[in-house]
Amino acid sequence: MHKLYQLSVLWLTCFTIALAGCGTDTKPKADAIYYNGVVYTLNNHFTKATAFAVLNGAILEIGSDASVKKYEATKRIDLNGKFVYPGLQDAHCHFYGYGSDLGKIWLLGTTTFDAVIDTLIANKYAIRNGWIFGRGWDQNDWDIKSYPDKTKLDLLFPDTPVFLLRIDGHAALVNQKALDIAGITAATTISGGIIEKKNGRLTGILLDAAVDIVYKAIPPISKENQIQALLQAQQDCFAVGLTSVTDAGIENSGLPWSLIQLIDSLQKSDTLKMRMNVMASPEEASIYAKNGKIKTSSLSVQSFKLYADGALGSRGACLLEPYSDQPGHYGFLIHTPEYLDSIARVIAAMGFQLNTHCIGDSSHRLMLKIYEKYVGGVNDHRWRIEHAQVIHKDDVVRYTKIK
Repeated sequence: MHKLYQLSVLWLTCFTIALAGCGTDTKPKADAIYYNGVVYTLNNHFTKATAFAVLNGAILEIGSDASVKKYEATKRIDLNGKFVYPGLQDAHCHFYGYGSDLGKIWLLGTTTFDAVIDTLIANKYAIRNGWIFGRGWDQNDWDIKSYPDKTKLDLLFPDTPVFLLRIDGHAALVNQKALDIAGITAATTISGGIIEKKNGRLTGILLDAAVDIVYKAIPPISKENQIQALLQAQQDCFAVGLTSVTDAGIENSGLPWSLIQLIDSLQKSDTLKMRMNVMASPEEASIYAKNGKIKTSSLSVQSFKLYADGALGSRGACLLEPYSDQPGHYGFLIHTPEYLDSIARVIAAMGFQLNTHCIGDSSHRLMLKIYEKYVGGVNDHRWRIEHAQVIHKDDVVRYTKIK
């Protein structure tokens, strides 16, 4: 993550700040007071102040320097005219995924597949759990805008599995060693994804559900590395003012329920300070049917992330018309319509929110029909279509039927 600002600012870890008055002559003690700043409250009137007092992580009062300086506080911090804002919230991100990706070889910005190879050679000792991981390549940024194949990877890394995830996370290039470990052969069939073959030979390109086969063959990340990923993501987010995030699915962590329990324990020990809204995996719906929703001051797990289709860049989004650069190819659904319907029925009965990754207009139409079936009319379930990149004009009105 890149720093957005070079200004030295203080970010407040709160969603809204309301102006508070002094009701009595005797004010409570504060842990710290901050004064001589420009404090943006973001209340209904967008009032600005110059100072505020804090106790136990909560704001006692926001006002003028004179009013706040009356507090007895161990820390008295002069802001020297700096700006203070409420913490920002990211409504759709992959917080844990970002943290775990930081240890991978980053391939964003490569303009040729040869540049990808050069980057891998320069980082050939960056091996984790016996694998080489990379992420960020995008063939649409290359002069030759076609998928690469695994030939060079097989020559360079015959004995080390290589897993290179595309920028969108919906396609990967792997070498023969990785295919062997995952048990993928030219005879392997898959629904909801593509195992690319040319002239009967595996190219190493995998899309969506085919990528998941390899994920399941990768050794699970240790608890220590999970904690490291979470804390590194937190550090980078805090540096640019993000204090609350919605993690839109952590299903590729291997054990989402266990990871959510880890997040909860780290927050309760005050090790992880990030406020998180996490979308659970539908495959673990039975766990939540038994245990219910999770709602603490720092963690909310009240929704599920479902994937209807893939992504446009990897040609996996499910469209009503074929791709202009790939005649006869419409993309595909990751799950059957029957499965998508059954998941929606279960989640509706549980009273949870359903958030469906839905990019193509064909998958979009299907999911809106399913939504109408289970949460049509006026309700407060707040089911979402995540991304919604391509939608047919005739389907826009469906949004007005689900309120």
